[in-house]
Amino acid sequence: MTTTASASAGDRALSRRIVALMRWGTLAASILLVGAAVLTWAGMASAASVAGVAGSGAFILLPLLRLLLMLSHFGRRTDRPYLGITALVIVLVLTSAITGMLL
Repeated sequence: MTTTASASAGDRALSRRIVALMRWGTLAASILLVGAAVLTWAGMASAASVAGVAGSGAFILLPLLRLLLMLSHFGRRTDRPYLGITALVIVLVLTSAITGMLL
């Protein structure tokens, strides 16, 4: 088990990583979507389609990547309750995504 001071420092580090992931991931996805709009305007439909799908996919994957960051953090800390909860949420997200694709 970790001490309270090192646990809170680890939690702050996790928060910084999540903030960076969400900030830069959102920026990258937004740039891809703006690029798709520009490519559509320029008449390059196939390239615009690829950029649009990549940008949309990035927006969809960002929350899952956040959960994976949290899972690795709780695994390193051996924080079993939060590790289990995070793993369960990941399973639920993946199950709903697979179910949605099959229906």
